[in-house]
Amino acid sequence: MKICAECKFNVEYDQSVCPICGCDRFEETETEDIAEDKVVTETTEEGTSSFGTLVEEVKNPAPAPVDENELKIKKKNKQLTVIIAVLLVIIAGFVGIIGAAFYSYWRDQNPKVEKTPEYVQTAQKKKNFPMHNFGEVAGKINETEVSMDMVELCYIDQLNSMTYLNSMYESNYGEGYGMLFTGFDPDINPALQTTTNQDGDTVSFDDYFMDCAESEIERVVFLYNKGVEAEYELSDEQIEKINTAVDAAVKGTDGFTVSTYSYLTEEKGYSAKDAKVILAQYYYLIYFADNYTVFAQDELDAQVSDDEIAAYISENEEDFKVADIYILSKDTNDVEDVAEYIAGLKESVVDLESFKAVAVSDFDIPTDEIEDKCLMTSVAREVISANVDEEAAEWMFSDERKPGDCFVVDLTTFGGIYVFCISEKAYLSNEKLPSIRLIPIYDETGEQTIEDIKAKADECVANFNDGDKTEDSFVKLVSEYSSDPNLVEDGGLFEAIERNSFIKSIETWAFDESRQAGDIDVLELNANGYVVAYYVKLGRSSAENAAVESLTAEKKTALTEGWAEEYKDTFEFEKELRKSTQTALLAYLEKIMKFGEEGTTAA
Repeated sequence: MKICAECKFNVEYDQSVCPICGCDRFEETETEDIAEDKVVTETTEEGTSSFGTLVEEVKNPAPAPVDENELKIKKKNKQLTVIIAVLLVIIAGFVGIIGAAFYSYWRDQNPKVEKTPEYVQTAQKKKNFPMHNFGEVAGKINETEVSMDMVELCYIDQLNSMTYLNSMYESNYGEGYGMLFTGFDPDINPALQTTTNQDGDTVSFDDYFMDCAESEIERVVFLYNKGVEAEYELSDEQIEKINTAVDAAVKGTDGFTVSTYSYLTEEKGYSAKDAKVILAQYYYLIYFADNYTVFAQDELDAQVSDDEIAAYISENEEDFKVADIYILSKDTNDVEDVAEYIAGLKESVVDLESFKAVAVSDFDIPTDEIEDKCLMTSVAREVISANVDEEAAEWMFSDERKPGDCFVVDLTTFGGIYVFCISEKAYLSNEKLPSIRLIPIYDETGEQTIEDIKAKADECVANFNDGDKTEDSFVKLVSEYSSDPNLVEDGGLFEAIERNSFIKSIETWAFDESRQAGDIDVLELNANGYVVAYYVKLGRSSAENAAVESLTAEKKTALTEGWAEEYKDTFEFEKELRKSTQTALLAYLEKIMKFGEEGTTAA
């Protein structure tokens, strides 16, 4: 007997073709006597150990008589199966080619779209994203292991944040103000500078950065675990921001002094691929914690019922009142005799009519512009307290106030004089607050005319109208057209805007009662630019938002500061290991930042 190479059917030696499948290839049968109780064994250095099972004696049984009609049917079925299999392979190959071609075309048309790294996808699905994958474990927070890489990256981030803050003060206020406000000099070794921590102790900036790193890790782990328990997941857009952050770190375009990517590759010796994975893990944890916090707070807000809000406002009505007022202000440097001038104002400004007369004569405001330039509606008490003084706030929100009452505020200590006139005394406002998105467009080169800028704004609106006219479409236009890069990350979003928080053109447009979701317009920003405005929705009133904030404050505090109770100082980071880590980090920073030797002490 011989065996068909295709279907393993036993075939007589005198047959040249298998009667079952038609194959003409065969294998010879072998006859071997095998002892009935033979055991397969493995020989080790310690001796012979049995790990197999008994092997039965195998013999080929004699073939049973074959029905010729049955053989023909089986042969046809076999041939049909083979044909179908071949066709399926061809179809699959064709689909694969078409799919690859379409994907290639799609990628060409969407060059900014990056595939989400597999490690992020996996972590999001399994909800068990690791605190480390590489290198040494620094310690544990409860049962969560934390890698040395995460500690070092967090330390560098603390240093980078302080250095960035220092440079911002220097840029905005002048040389020396960075050190004045932060107490930190980026040109000097952090170990040689001291500051005061939250406990009031004097510590080196080196220890301060590491203390902050430990606290940040405890916070992130706490919120990460909370998010996992709540089955929270990052959105595709949020994960894309992780990809963007990793790319910025790799390319050195993140704006930080010390590159975390260079540290991992040059100092720690990781490959480029592994360094990107570590950075993605690090950013994932931080993004997850921060975005879960926002999500959880929004969930708390949504859980507050309208009845609870109304009851709270009713019980605390005085706290939510606002007033409509006319305001004039003057710099004391513009007045020769300040005391005499203030006395004259107090005597002459006694009602709205005299207020307007002074606005024209002393403040050079045309009569027809007084309403636009002087009237402020829905002004909250805390706004006056913070920006003028408490005496003015007390006067303005007194039950004795009536329309036309005037008050002159002497703030010569701060170089200012204010004149107030009540338009409408304190009241409870039920006005709902709108959310909008803005794309400011102004001359960035010094070479554009106002007509060029207006044409660009109109082009932005035209592109929106030529598309699907959705909010997502507008968000994409923000990154393309906005002259303010700070608005790009949030898509130009301003939620629940208050009265008096924007220029008049934007406020008037946003609070127009006829406004509908999806409305888009070009508004005048100033003499040098325009703004494209998109209307998102109408939300709660200022009082309602304040009530919700008060009703959820305790739970939100438990969420954002709960780590301080449950996780603070739980990071088991052995002292000698911490010390050696700081020493190694300082040695690397010395190479990068070229520190001087002078020590400083923060005030």
